[in-house]
Amino acid sequence: MKYRPDLPPVLNNLDFTAEAGQKIGIVGRTGAGKSSTFLTLFRICEASTGTIKIDGIDISQLSMHALRSKLSIIPQDPVLFTGSVRFNLDPFGQFDDQVLWNALERSHLVDFVKSRPDGLEELITDGGENFSVGQRQLLCLARALVRHSSILVLDEATAAVDVQTDALIQKTIREEFASCTVLAIAHRLNTIIDSDRILVLDAGSKVEYGTPAELLSKKGGEFASMVDDTGADNARFLRDVATGRVDMKAHIERVASENVPNVSPRMSNIASISSVQFSAPEMEQTRKALLKVKGALFDTTSRSWSAALDSQEITEEQWLSDLKLVLEQLVVVATTRLERFNIERSEDHDHQHVNRLSITLN
Repeated sequence: MKYRPDLPPVLNNLDFTAEAGQKIGIVGRTGAGKSSTFLTLFRICEASTGTIKIDGIDISQLSMHALRSKLSIIPQDPVLFTGSVRFNLDPFGQFDDQVLWNALERSHLVDFVKSRPDGLEELITDGGENFSVGQRQLLCLARALVRHSSILVLDEATAAVDVQTDALIQKTIREEFASCTVLAIAHRLNTIIDSDRILVLDAGSKVEYGTPAELLSKKGGEFASMVDDTGADNARFLRDVATGRVDMKAHIERVASENVPNVSPRMSNIASISSVQFSAPEMEQTRKALLKVKGALFDTTSRSWSAALDSQEITEEQWLSDLKLVLEQLVVVATTRLERFNIERSEDHDHQHVNRLSITLN
């Protein structure tokens, strides 16, 4: 597939098949062709050669409505329309209220919508600005639940939400889309590590394709390298999940039920920072670095905050509070810029509406 006829292909000799009900995690470095694969599946960009088949039907022979009405996507940036909650869930008025309320309940938004004066008729402003980022993503999840398509596409669907909202979304997807074929671009390796298959892309081509355990058993393999790059503790956790020593479903349910985000053992030591006493030289050593980080994150630096650090006329509690804010923003920035991955739990199903999805782009 090319974005323009005069440009080199962004997908080249890509060939893989997803059986019905399989969960496929798609990973790769920046520019590997992950999002381009989805653009081609939805025919936002047409393949220049090759075919994409669903149940043996070449999708290029279908109308756009026939194709896209059978696919659902939960994108990285939640897309909401100016209008009511009802319109965002069911823009064509195809479903009754019970279906909509049921979808909101399963996406953990029912209490919020019921608390609004107009309920399903609550107006969503331009871009969903009157909803938090997490609520917008959950509303996109509810929309997918209403449609309940046989193929679900996740394009880094939880990259911009906190860990607990991520866990809620992952839990709902596992439970509600268990019979669907799921193609997921990952934003954290943790979220695709127990997929049925992992597709590793590089420069628009398939590098590896197999079960997580198979790919991790390849010494020097691309996926194994990605896992090792997450750090020793997390890599050990990922390998334990891939080999069945850790139940990811139980892990996600535990995180989703917690009041605070779950952290790895490696990160738990940060909790002791509140007991650290900072000397004047230590404050000076971190001051400039912290200001630069804050400036890079927020594009500007508060003059009062900068002056306070300059004179060190702030309490340790105030300094730690500001440091915590910067670290939280660093997590958001890292989450949206690094290659991370989504997960769908592998399950066997006796009957599926979609038997096979095959992509071959020459």
